[in-house]
Amino acid sequence: MEGQEKTRLSSDFSGWCNRRQPPSIFNNIGIVPTLLLTSGFSVGILPIEMERRVYCATLQEALDLLRHCLEDGEVVIGRHFRDELAAENLTIDDARFVMQSGMIYQPPESDIKTGEDKYRVEGYEPGGKWLAVIFSFKTVDRAFLITIFSVESKGRRK
Repeated sequence: MEGQEKTRLSSDFSGWCNRRQPPSIFNNIGIVPTLLLTSGFSVGILPIEMERRVYCATLQEALDLLRHCLEDGEVVIGRHFRDELAAENLTIDDARFVMQSGMIYQPPESDIKTGEDKYRVEGYEPGGKWLAVIFSFKTVDRAFLITIFSVESKGRRK
């Protein structure tokens, strides 16, 4: 490892960081540091947020976890969700009804900014509108509601 600069990551980390970029690039864009191993290979260090990331193996597991958050955990309502709820002339009870009785039909999409999986639960609200609620999991006990919208093509005919 001749000619490579080694730098301590932090006082609580006893390993060394191997970086090939200048310090300004390394610090400003958050390039993931790597551990030097005796074999010459390196392993990335996951940021703490990534370590707590929630993975659901199946759509049913995601639905069960959402319902756990509704009953025993925490559901955080985002600003955009709140705005769209008002724009659709819906109440939080309508959204709760869909989350409790609806289904997840499609695999999650990965959010580019956060890296979290975004799920879409769909179902009818009591008034007959077919709604889609987009959410992610912050922890196994906390769901974050991103947005809500009606899907006109699936609404019940009156």
